[in-house]
Amino acid sequence: MIDVHIIRDLPFSASAVWLVLSNYGDIRWTGAPKVEVEGSGIGMIRKVIMDGMAPIEEVLESMDHQAMTYSYTIPRGLPMPVSNYRAEVRVEAVDDTNSRVHWHSTAQPNEGSGSDGQQMLEAAYSQMLDGLAQCLGST
Repeated sequence: MIDVHIIRDLPFSASAVWLVLSNYGDIRWTGAPKVEVEGSGIGMIRKVIMDGMAPIEEVLESMDHQAMTYSYTIPRGLPMPVSNYRAEVRVEAVDDTNSRVHWHSTAQPNEGSGSDGQQMLEAAYSQMLDGLAQCLGST
């Protein structure tokens, strides 16, 4: 079982960070080239479309604005050597002007993939959190 937990402190309020992250259908801050959304609310699917790949279909499983957390799964199109992917994103206030983002996921490594899946997920979350910080810094 792969278990990834990336924590990033950001010099922005938790409410500012949550405002960006909770808009599940808009992930321009990740640098994703194209995203299509099907549905709304719990069960909605955001399809991340990249050239030469099948769309990555990310299904919103839960959203709690009070707790500033949401979870999602990727049942189809995962471009990594893993399956049964599930992630949870949580924002917490450190103080009035600083926050901490937790990105936690679990997945099953595909046969023979070794630690590749773990390393790929860690790199992807790090890159996404860099994009989030840049997005918030430019607003």
